[in-house]
Amino acid sequence: MARGERPRVRGEGRVFRRGNTYWIAYYCRLDGEVREVRESAHTDDEEEAWKILSQRAGKARDSKTDFDPRAERVTFDDLAAAFVRDYKINGLRSVEQAERNVRRLRTYFGGRRALDIDTDQVEAYKDQRLEAGAKPATINRELAALKRMFSLAVKGRRGFHYRPYIALLDEQNTREGFFEPADFWAVCKHLAADLADLAIFAYLTGWRKGEVLGLEWRHVTLDRRAGAIVGATVTLPAARSKNKKARKVVLRDALLDVLLRRVAVRRLDCPYVFHRDGTPVRSFRRAWLTACKQAGVEGKVFHDLRRSGVRNMVRAGVPELVAMRISGHRTRSVFDRYDITSEADLEAAAEQTSRYVVEKCTEAPLVVTLHDEREQNTDKNTDNRRDRVAPAVATR
Repeated sequence: MARGERPRVRGEGRVFRRGNTYWIAYYCRLDGEVREVRESAHTDDEEEAWKILSQRAGKARDSKTDFDPRAERVTFDDLAAAFVRDYKINGLRSVEQAERNVRRLRTYFGGRRALDIDTDQVEAYKDQRLEAGAKPATINRELAALKRMFSLAVKGRRGFHYRPYIALLDEQNTREGFFEPADFWAVCKHLAADLADLAIFAYLTGWRKGEVLGLEWRHVTLDRRAGAIVGATVTLPAARSKNKKARKVVLRDALLDVLLRRVAVRRLDCPYVFHRDGTPVRSFRRAWLTACKQAGVEGKVFHDLRRSGVRNMVRAGVPELVAMRISGHRTRSVFDRYDITSEADLEAAAEQTSRYVVEKCTEAPLVVTLHDEREQNTDKNTDNRRDRVAPAVATR
């Protein structure tokens, strides 16, 4: 008697046929209730279908948590869609970077079941990206996106409890570039006027590129006296700041000159302070690389201006707490990493230290050695004896 014809044991489940494919049905707990689950066995062999049923029913029965067969149908593409949707719902500004990371991950994991993505596959992905020439920091941003996908699935999908171990690479490509003032001005000479103003503002404030590009006139308060602009204050709202904290910068001297030039080209149809004929500035990578090459400082990136801004403020004597509030650094460790020390700084420190020591050597010592103290006490005792003897001699 065929297995499908024999009496079934209660709770064992059942196998039935739809067309040429066998399906299985069994009971499991879903969303706190016991329900019947039906799914295709993807086979035309009845015995194979019964084996699959036995495995699925046993897993549902032995699971310590709610067993949801829908979790096994979740694919990487489902995780990726939820990941990007989370960025858009929460209004995160780095949604473009998130989508870029998803595109790179999809070239390897696209179409795979989420439960099939294990540590071995993640390691293979790392090897593939390294062979393609990707930097460890770039790969880590992609792996962080993958980890976030699984975290969202565990948090938001009922019955999904799988999260593979994903180890990040050791990053050895931390940038430490900065611009000396003379080198920076040389680059500005080869930039268009609108890009030069943008670069000067970033160089003097230490702001991030996205913060400068997104600066709008509603964030600027002009100080007018007798019809002339004598000062200005820029307030970066928390929504535009990466660290979610608002900050304020008072513009004077060179920074005020930048703003005055922007006021002269201000357009009512464009809300941005830095624009190109009314069009928001998005990408200027080619113009930047060309200007650096012509100035003889190839290899510099725009983010070097942020490190340079922090470095200049510290060397100008600006209190570090004030500098951190201007640049937007929340932690002292990151701020110290951006405050880069050059060989010239070390040389200047050595000269200042030597000069200080030489100057102080000419002053009288504040500490009396034991030998000198004994001599002073001996001299003092001798003087005291003389003082006592002198009157006696005088009376004789």
